[in-house]
Amino acid sequence: MKINVGRNLDLNVGEDANISIGGDKNVSIGGEKTTSVSQSVETSIGGDLRMDIVGKTKQTTADMSMTVTQGDIIISAASKALLQGGDDARISKG
Repeated sequence: MKINVGRNLDLNVGEDANISIGGDKNVSIGGEKTTSVSQSVETSIGGDLRMDIVGKTKQTTADMSMTVTQGDIIISAASKALLQGGDDARISKG
């Protein structure tokens, strides 16, 4: 089935919406994308994740924790790499 919309499409769901896709999903956006969520977001990926961002990335959060359960974490920069803490900043071995 194909759905073609010539101009604008508004979809409003009063309660829950569930989408199940048995195969692949491809999304192409010619302009900008904005997502707003009033509570929490949970994402689970069963395989690998690759993100290629051509421009800048800015992330702001109240608190962050990153854990690598197998292997290494490598952070590299073409020019400067800075770890800065308001009270303290540490890099420790072991």
